[in-house]
Amino acid sequence: MWGLDTLRQINLEAARKARATRTGPRLIRSVQDIDDIFEHRGAGFPHIGNECEKFDKKHARIDTLFVDISGFGAPGEPALTINQLRRQLIEFVGEHGGIYAALEEQGQFQGHLAVWKAED
Repeated sequence: MWGLDTLRQINLEAARKARATRTGPRLIRSVQDIDDIFEHRGAGFPHIGNECEKFDKKHARIDTLFVDISGFGAPGEPALTINQLRRQLIEFVGEHGGIYAALEEQGQFQGHLAVWKAED
């Protein structure tokens, strides 16, 4: 299990890399976009750490989801499983149209996925 200092460093490094490469949240406009994300698990959501705060100034945050990133999560646990996350993202796209999503914090087994409404 990773300690808090390790987790902080991972998330600070993610923010630094996001700034250096100008990486932002992933734009999701359709169920097909969501299916593409889950078919290619390694290319899912960018981890941008506290760079999410800058995005908050430009876009309305819909939610921050606690998600399982290990692939071993089970229904009934606090973190959303892959299938639960997929269903939630489909619901957001249906309600808001386009959305943006990025990992704000990542631990060894779970993470926080920030979700924003995309501009119309």
